[in-house]
Order: sequence, then structure tokens, then C-alpha cells
Amino acid sequence: MDNFHNKNSKDTILVVCYANYCRSPVAEILLENFLGDTFYVISAGIKPYQSASMDPRSINFLIDKNIKPKIHNTKACSRDIIMKSKYIFCFSESIRNQLTEEYVNFRSKFRLINTYDKSLDVSDPFKFKDKEYNIVMNNIFETCKILASNLLQQDYE
Repeated sequence: MDNFHNKNSKDTILVVCYANYCRSPVAEILLENFLGDTFYVISAGIKPYQSASMDPRSINFLIDKNIKPKIHNTKACSRDIIMKSKYIFCFSESIRNQLTEEYVNFRSKFRLINTYDKSLDVSDPFKFKDKEYNIVMNNIFETCKILASNLLQQDYE
């Protein structure tokens, strides 16, 4: 059984990357920041990295953007989380395809996070050097800002 529990009646947004270590925890925090208390935002991974936190470079990126990081524990994407989420944003086609195969009944929920601007590269930066890592993080920042704007306008269905 999962520890996922939305303590209020807000719609839930789930952000999914591969390891729930670099990208999705940052997107979770950014979307919370951009959306305010309009939605409940969580993140998960296909194969969570065994860590007590997120990548230190992700933490530094958030601090550089004057956004306070929060305590993060990696978690796996699960049927329970998917069932309870209204919107599910994936960081790649391969993640979306994997989720679609595993959770066939929920396939209509799976969207790419950069759906509004596919030119923004949000590929996995785990093995990247710091400069390239930060380029991806900035792209995630822009992607989340665009996505939040559309969600707030309820232009996302």
C-alpha cells in the first residue's frame, strides 16, 4: 500500500521521470510554486533511485532560482497514485509508453510534460556535466511555467 494521500479535495498532478531523483522532484516543486494551492502536486519514478533526497545539483538549481527545496524521498509510480491523479505528466515518450503498457485503463491520463513546447529538451540529465545539467533544469523551469499557465487557465484537457 502506498503512502500517497491527498489531504484535501484539490485535483492531483503527478509528474513522472525515470528515477524520481533529478527531474520530477524539481518539477513537483516548480509546479507547486507556479500553481500555488490550486492543485496537489506529487512526483514519482518508474525505477526510483535509492536515495534519501534529490540530486544535489537539483537542490542547488532550485536555490539559485530562489525557490526553497523541500525534503524529498524518492517513490515509485503505482496504481494507487495513478488512480488518484487527474493529470499525469511524463518526461519522455518511453516513460509514457511504459506507463501506458502497465496501466492500460489509465492511458488517457498520460501526457508529455513538454506538450506545449516540445523544443524544450527535458531529457534525463543524471550523467550530464553541471553546465548541461543546468540547461535541462532551465528547460524544466520553462516547461513547468508554461504548463502551469495552461493549467490555471484550464486549457488542459
